[in-house]
Amino acid sequence: MTELTPKQLKAIDMTLAKAPKIQDDLKEELGYEKNIFFDLDLFEYRINNSCEDIAEDLDVRNRYGLSDKILQPLISKAFRGHHNEDFKPEYQFEGLLGKETNDMIEEIRYEKGGLIGGRNRMELLSDTERIELARKGGLIGGLIGGRATVETHGEQMRKGALASNEAQGNYLWSLEEIADIGELKYGEGLTWKDTTSEMNEKHDEDFTTYQIKMAYHQNKHRLPDEEE
Repeated sequence: MTELTPKQLKAIDMTLAKAPKIQDDLKEELGYEKNIFFDLDLFEYRINNSCEDIAEDLDVRNRYGLSDKILQPLISKAFRGHHNEDFKPEYQFEGLLGKETNDMIEEIRYEKGGLIGGRNRMELLSDTERIELARKGGLIGGLIGGRATVETHGEQMRKGALASNEAQGNYLWSLEEIADIGELKYGEGLTWKDTTSEMNEKHDEDFTTYQIKMAYHQNKHRLPDEEE
């Protein structure tokens, strides 16, 4: 193994120290313990988004004062964990998803160049295909955390397209609100976090960034072509 420089070691230490905090951020964002489909939502979210996308959604750069170079390995570690007993063993922790699931997601994200700008792969799949991906990822059959699965809540899952009603706040989005999100994010070029803040202030709500993103991506087909 090539000897690492002090600068590289410092970056690794920072990555391993911050990754568990990123895990907490994602759990909060996707409603861990409140959302019975948390694991499935997390699985779909990771397929839809690159590490850089997720770092932007969580505003990692500004909140933790990190450089761009550390963002990709940081998010990757949050999902994969650190299990090396010979290198930095003091930082060992479990990832948000298991190794096989992470490996499968990586294959899905890069197969046939199937992503659009790093996002939206899952939007192109039918509900049946989405459920099958979750099955292959070990998220069906009570394999993760003992929480509800497609097989125990199949009808609710199909209707929700793998996103639980609770995670999205049981909120009925108007066409005007969807247009507002699109204008803030893509018209004004705001981050998803800032878009969420603007929507919360305008509508006196307490949406999460995840809710705003999912609302837009799942409803943008309702917008006139010129507004998408």
